[in-house]
Amino acid sequence: MANPVLIPNRYDHAMSTHLSFTPMEQAVYRPVSMDSASLEKPPKDEVSLNMSQTEAQKKGVVWRALLIGGIIFLVLVAMIAVLLSYLCVAHQCARSSVNSRILLSTAPLGKTLTISQVSSHVAPLAVPLVMGLFSYQLAAQWLKASIHSGQNRPSPMQLGLILSICNGAGIMNLYNGVRYVFTGDKSRRNIHAPLILRQSVFFLFLILLLSYIISGADAWFHATSRAITLNFNTPFSSSSASSNLVNFGREINSTMCQIAATAVDPTGTTQQSCGLQNDGTAGSDMVTRQESLRALSNSSLVNRVEYTDDQTAIMVPTSLPSNITFAGTTIGVKSACKSITNGCLAPTTDFGYGPSAYLQLDCNKAGELYNISQARDSSYVGGWAIDSQGNGQFGFEIDSNPYHAAAIIQSVSYYIPNSQDVFYNNTGWFIHGSSGAWNVVYCNISVLEVSYMFSSSSNTYSVTQSSLVPVESARPVASFGMESSVIPNQIKTTVDGIGIITTGLTYEDAYGLELSRQVLARSSALYRPVDATDVSTEFAIVGSRIDLVPLAVLIASMLTLGVLTLAVLFNIVVFARVPFIRLASAYLNDPFTVVHALYGPKNPRLTWEDDALLKFGTETNGDRLSAGAMSYGGPDSEHGPMEYIFAVQKPNVVDA
Repeated sequence: MANPVLIPNRYDHAMSTHLSFTPMEQAVYRPVSMDSASLEKPPKDEVSLNMSQTEAQKKGVVWRALLIGGIIFLVLVAMIAVLLSYLCVAHQCARSSVNSRILLSTAPLGKTLTISQVSSHVAPLAVPLVMGLFSYQLAAQWLKASIHSGQNRPSPMQLGLILSICNGAGIMNLYNGVRYVFTGDKSRRNIHAPLILRQSVFFLFLILLLSYIISGADAWFHATSRAITLNFNTPFSSSSASSNLVNFGREINSTMCQIAATAVDPTGTTQQSCGLQNDGTAGSDMVTRQESLRALSNSSLVNRVEYTDDQTAIMVPTSLPSNITFAGTTIGVKSACKSITNGCLAPTTDFGYGPSAYLQLDCNKAGELYNISQARDSSYVGGWAIDSQGNGQFGFEIDSNPYHAAAIIQSVSYYIPNSQDVFYNNTGWFIHGSSGAWNVVYCNISVLEVSYMFSSSSNTYSVTQSSLVPVESARPVASFGMESSVIPNQIKTTVDGIGIITTGLTYEDAYGLELSRQVLARSSALYRPVDATDVSTEFAIVGSRIDLVPLAVLIASMLTLGVLTLAVLFNIVVFARVPFIRLASAYLNDPFTVVHALYGPKNPRLTWEDDALLKFGTETNGDRLSAGAMSYGGPDSEHGPMEYIFAVQKPNVVDA
């Protein structure tokens, strides 16, 4: 006959050698009755049962819980500190001035993302450990309820759910717990879910939610972070002690003006131009003219003209150190030009707009003071600057700042064959005769003292402040630039053709920019160096562009998990005086304890052992378990004919 199946409950004194089975019988849950006959008596040389119980009662969980929970909390906080320190302590960081939710850091993006990824992996590792700590709190409540047979005691199925939740701590364990508590078939059970089961389900839901939020925030953090080139500054230093290293600014040479003021020049040219020009009685001005032409052709060893972000022409050094930024002051010229051709047209009865050789103009009615009329060519009295009465004057004679200048310009670039006495598209160019197109340009010119910031990484000069210089200082700046009527034609040659193709820059705008450069460059000999301020060396490195929102979510979620861990530790300390917490919690978080209760050695002393591995003692081949279909009943059995059930049991079990 096949071996009968034994019930592996070693504490049931009514245990039969045959497994009774009644399919329709309602199961009844009864407390376990212990019979000393079913337990193996310990050898005489072992510690007595009472001493084992006393020793187990003395063992608490506070220090173990504080150690595990403290490590979890410290690791969470440490990873947050490492991430933030790496961004803003080990490297420089600052909020973006464009978008306040963006943090710019010099920290390399790769290592930053690696730290955040490691930080986010702490949460999944901490979940089962925190649930294990939480089982101490559940065990204390279970022990208290067991003293008075309270409702906060689990049934076998409920115990299995709590065990799977505290030990597995996974999404499927949570699903099974939620399904039992909230959506299970309540017609199949007559008891409510105890509080400890509900608490375990809710707490697992909470920490799993935090774990998934942390993982999602880290993925969001990875998706929104970008590598970016950042510029940062350090104090400028050099092996040379020369002060010339920082004289990047420019100012009018007052010493030169003082010397010129004492010169013998009846015309006043030398005095008013600070010595740039003279009528020959005060010596040659060849040297100053040479420097002016060199600056105009960008071949000067001292000065060159650059444009700022607001289109002001400024005087700067010919060369600057690389990787540098500074604040400087200098002299600048800014011109705003417009076409007044339409107001200057003066057709006559005999010639209409004039003969083929020239355009008949009279600008007295143009709305701007410009007393000039053209018979064959441009007619200038003195230079091409204009005084307050609209008459031409030289640059050293200007009587205001800003001052004005005007020019009549002719070009074949804007000529359209077979078109006569019409404007070229929407420009100020008027097509007439055989000489091409004509334009009358009227300009407002300002001489300025400019404060600016220079950055070599972007090679830009950004104006921070500008103000008009006194007219006495504006005259020498304008002297060479307004000297001759030839200069407007030189400007025309440089910008000729602009405006034919629409690019957003009109001919008048381009003319004003070149006019500013010509006037300032021709006064190059007038300036001397002056020290710059806030000089620093600029470095461009590849840093990180961090979105603060996912970073904040990541940090807040990790801190919340840490706070929950501290809350569990606090409750453990509160429940620490309840005896046997370690033993009871083993049934809630340790499968070894449950397996030992079913199949382990029947030694009463081992029931007080909290180390699950020590409960089993020394195992042999006879302790190996078999699983599969087992015989049930038989011809000589009171339970009817032999059938088969699936069971797990020790082998070599004989019928009693």
